[in-house]
Amino acid sequence: MPSFYELYRSSTLGTALTDSLDELIQAGHITPQLAIQVLEQYDKSVSEALSNKVKAKATVKGKLGIYRFCDDVWTFVVENPTFKFDHENTTADKRLSGVTSFAMSTLMALVVVISLTTPFIPSSPTFDVSLHNVQTTTGRAMDPFDKTSRKAEYARLTFDLDADLSSMFNWNTKLLFAFMTVDYATPGFETNRAVIWDRIIKNPRQAKLKLRKHHNKYALRNYPLTFEDVEGANLTLHINPVPYLGIMYDKPMVSLPFTIPRPSKPAAGAKA
Repeated sequence: MPSFYELYRSSTLGTALTDSLDELIQAGHITPQLAIQVLEQYDKSVSEALSNKVKAKATVKGKLGIYRFCDDVWTFVVENPTFKFDHENTTADKRLSGVTSFAMSTLMALVVVISLTTPFIPSSPTFDVSLHNVQTTTGRAMDPFDKTSRKAEYARLTFDLDADLSSMFNWNTKLLFAFMTVDYATPGFETNRAVIWDRIIKNPRQAKLKLRKHHNKYALRNYPLTFEDVEGANLTLHINPVPYLGIMYDKPMVSLPFTIPRPSKPAAGAKA
């Protein structure tokens, strides 16, 4: 028994209809099987004529009706862009592309959700910072690449730090970056900040800090070479959680105000 497709090709109406539908097929919009489905769905009279082997003459009126029907097919394809992809999604590569696109979209949405919710995960870190002493000397830190180091004033801080940051570790925490800064204002610069100590904490076992009479790790000096115009400063402990996914943000924990004294005397061998 001939198939519907064969009847369609051998019919009188098929001669005129083939030219228009072949353009759709060659353009990749539809397949021959899909063309038959479109015929069945949008022109029952034509499909019934083909299935019953009706041999009607291709009159002018019949041809105009066929061309009008083909225009309707074009309009349907243009107005329904998803319809023309139905036959393409049946291939393995198209299905793989669709699954991959959906997986990537889902992954990106998950990354956005994780990035937005991670900062709100509750934690209860404990910390205590105490400042014992602040000394200022001239030319204490010698830098062979800086000629002004012999004339510059350097501040030396002695502090204690007790902290338990283990609660800040969660499933999205890669590490913690802890550091201490000294912030102060001068007539020439409203905001001055210098990092004097830092530590990278990679796991909860390293998150318990206990420092006694610890000194600043990095030299503290002012840009104009002297702290004479500095009236007051703040020692601040910062914690930066570094996530696996998301944005690293700064969390100032505690801040201690202090004053930077004038140097008592120049260091040995330093010129005034």
